[in-house]
Amino acid sequence: MSKFIWEITAQDLLEHTIWQFPNWKDDTVDETVISPASESDAFDPNSDLLVKAQFSDAKGNKFFGYI
Repeated sequence: MSKFIWEITAQDLLEHTIWQFPNWKDDTVDETVISPASESDAFDPNSDLLVKAQFSDAKGNKFFGYI
């Protein structure tokens, strides 16, 4: 499953907590396309990743996103 980065949803992040930009392995892939990362890709120091994260503001409000 691949999608453009702007198409990723909260449900996508719940189903796959780590996503990768596959163009680091294949430069013919559009640089705005992401796909779920395999375990080996997640630990590869050359991979470009998005990782599910939870953020909190000064008031304690929690926000869901990725880094």
